Amino acid sequence: MIQNYTELNTYKEHPYKHQLKFYKIRQFDISKSLGINEASLSRMLASISPMTENVENEIESILNGLKSKSKTKAKRITKRKKS
Repeated sequence: MIQNYTELNTYKEHPYKHQLKFYKIRQFDISKSLGINEASLSRMLASISPMTENVENEIESILNGLKSKSKTKAKRITKRKKS
Protein backbone atom coordinates (compact mmCIF):
# COMPACT_ATOMS: atom_id res chain seq x y z
CA MET A 1 0.00 0.00 0.00
CA ILE A 2 1.35 3.43 -0.91
CA GLN A 3 1.63 5.94 1.92
CA ASN A 4 0.90 9.60 1.44
CA TYR A 5 3.76 12.09 0.97
CA THR A 6 3.73 13.46 4.53
CA GLU A 7 4.17 9.97 5.98
CA LEU A 8 7.02 9.21 3.61
CA ASN A 9 8.82 12.46 4.38
CA THR A 10 8.99 12.13 8.19
CA TYR A 11 12.53 10.79 8.58
CA LYS A 12 14.74 12.03 11.40
CA GLU A 13 18.42 12.32 10.54
CA HIS A 14 20.95 10.19 12.37
CA PRO A 15 22.89 12.19 15.01
CA TYR A 16 26.20 11.27 13.36
CA LYS A 17 25.23 13.26 10.27
CA HIS A 18 25.56 16.56 12.14
CA GLN A 19 28.80 15.51 13.80
CA LEU A 20 30.32 14.59 10.45
CA LYS A 21 29.36 18.03 9.13
CA PHE A 22 30.85 19.71 12.21
CA TYR A 23 34.20 18.00 11.69
CA LYS A 24 33.94 18.59 7.91
CA ILE A 25 34.17 14.90 7.05
CA ARG A 26 32.70 14.12 3.66
CA GLN A 27 30.34 11.20 3.25
CA PHE A 28 32.44 10.16 0.26
CA ASP A 29 35.52 9.71 2.46
CA ILE A 30 33.63 7.76 5.12
CA SER A 31 31.95 5.50 2.57
CA LYS A 32 35.28 4.70 0.88
CA SER A 33 36.97 3.91 4.21
CA LEU A 34 34.05 1.65 5.18
CA GLY A 35 33.92 0.03 1.77
CA ILE A 36 30.25 0.83 1.16
CA ASN A 37 28.39 2.78 -1.48
CA GLU A 38 28.09 6.54 -0.83
CA ALA A 39 24.37 6.42 -1.57
CA SER A 40 23.88 3.69 1.04
CA LEU A 41 25.69 5.75 3.67
CA SER A 42 23.64 8.81 2.77
CA ARG A 43 20.41 6.83 3.18
CA MET A 44 21.61 5.51 6.56
CA LEU A 45 22.51 9.00 7.80
CA ALA A 46 19.13 10.31 6.65
CA SER A 47 17.46 7.40 8.51
CA ILE A 48 15.82 6.17 5.34
CA SER A 49 17.63 2.84 5.63
CA PRO A 50 18.64 1.28 8.96
CA MET A 51 22.28 1.81 9.88
CA THR A 52 24.12 -1.46 10.32
CA GLU A 53 25.90 -2.03 13.61
CA ASN A 54 29.27 -2.37 11.85
CA VAL A 55 28.92 0.99 10.09
CA GLU A 56 27.70 2.70 13.24
CA ASN A 57 30.64 1.35 15.27
CA GLU A 58 33.17 2.45 12.66
CA ILE A 59 31.76 5.98 12.43
CA GLU A 60 31.61 6.18 16.22
CA SER A 61 35.28 5.21 16.55
CA ILE A 62 36.27 7.85 13.97
CA LEU A 63 34.26 10.54 15.76
CA ASN A 64 35.59 9.52 19.19
CA GLY A 65 39.13 9.93 17.89
CA LEU A 66 38.30 13.42 16.66
CA LYS A 67 36.45 14.42 19.85
CA SER A 68 39.43 13.54 22.02
CA LYS A 69 41.57 15.96 19.98
CA SER A 70 39.00 18.76 19.96
CA LYS A 71 38.04 20.90 22.96
CA THR A 72 34.83 22.22 21.42
CA LYS A 73 31.49 20.44 21.44
CA ALA A 74 29.86 19.58 18.12
CA LYS A 75 27.06 21.98 17.22
CA ARG A 76 24.30 21.65 14.69
CA ILE A 77 25.23 23.44 11.49
CA THR A 78 22.59 25.80 10.16
CA LYS A 79 22.57 27.70 6.91
CA ARG A 80 23.19 31.42 7.13
CA LYS A 81 20.62 33.78 5.75
CA LYS A 82 21.84 35.91 2.89
CA SER A 83 21.75 39.64 3.59
